[in-house]
Amino acid sequence: MLLGVGLLLGLTGPGLTAMLPIWLLLGAGSSLVQTPAGRLLRRSAHEGDRPAVFAAQFALSHGCWLIAYPLAGWVGGALGLEAAFAVLALIALAATAGASILWPAGDPVELEHRHEPTTHEHLHVHDEHHHQHQHQHQHEGWEGPEPAVREVARNGCLIRRTASKAERSCSPHLGRAARWNFRWPFDSPDR
Repeated sequence: MLLGVGLLLGLTGPGLTAMLPIWLLLGAGSSLVQTPAGRLLRRSAHEGDRPAVFAAQFALSHGCWLIAYPLAGWVGGALGLEAAFAVLALIALAATAGASILWPAGDPVELEHRHEPTTHEHLHVHDEHHHQHQHQHQHEGWEGPEPAVREVARNGCLIRRTASKAERSCSPHLGRAARWNFRWPFDSPDR
């Protein structure tokens, strides 16, 4: 919004000395957008995903600059600086309006949700809880080590292996296609 106001001030056709405070205002507006963006991206992604998320944000922001800079130069050269300020102000105000509509108003830091039990063997309980946007699978410490579980489908039977036991359940539905669904990378074809 501050960027839009700064661009609208440029419509007055100021001289060079009056343009300096407008450039300061535009720089402050850019900083107010870019500085918290890193915190938002850090909060929204796991540590392993952060390089890809930051790279995507970098590419998107530079792609927008790749469009906006030539547009400002072309409109400014063809129609004058006042027209360039007007076009860029409209784009900034439209982006602000779009963000206020698309961004959820009550976007909580922590989301309540439920983890349904799956086929793995955890000693901890899957229940309703809440945490930050990024998915976290944490243990509290009392559960003990997490067992290694492997599931392999062979000849119509599902074999679940842990460090302490192996369970076998057979079904006509676990045919050749299911074998590929349950094969883990460390399973060799002959096992």
